[in-house]
Amino acid sequence: MNIDILWSYKNNVLIKDLQTGYIWLYSYNKPIAYYDGKIHICNDNLTQASKFHVAEFKKFLKEGL
Repeated sequence: MNIDILWSYKNNVLIKDLQTGYIWLYSYNKPIAYYDGKIHICNDNLTQASKFHVAEFKKFLKEGL
């Protein structure tokens, strides 16, 4: 598996897939969003914590890339 862990904190992690270039957001061990030039949400039924993680993901992409 060709991945880099970009950021990990408590219950969420950002992983970059080196083969596709996608950046994945995992929250509570489940993929909830990815970025391939555009943000895609994997599940419409997110918990409040997962919604917060998505907001932080968007912030990371805006400031970090």
